[in-house]
Amino acid sequence: GQKWSQENFENDPDAALVCHEYAANAVLVREFRQSPAEQIQWLRAGLKATRRLKMRAAYARHLSNLGHVYIAVGKARRAVRLFEI
Repeated sequence: GQKWSQENFENDPDAALVCHEYAANAVLVREFRQSPAEQIQWLRAGLKATRRLKMRAAYARHLSNLGHVYIAVGKARRAVRLFEI
């Protein structure tokens, strides 16, 4: 699922859409079951996929979610940079 989509989104628009969907819709899974490093990995993959698909609103949502993860792990400056994009 997510790993396949992350590995293939650059060459496969369907994989890019799946990668975005994982990043967008797995919020509860990420928050309660994933380490911050895994959350960051999924969200960064979602960012790249939505950039490829030119999905601006989804890209912004992933940036915001990524910023919240960075805040949670004490990287507020990095989060602020994301919120300013």
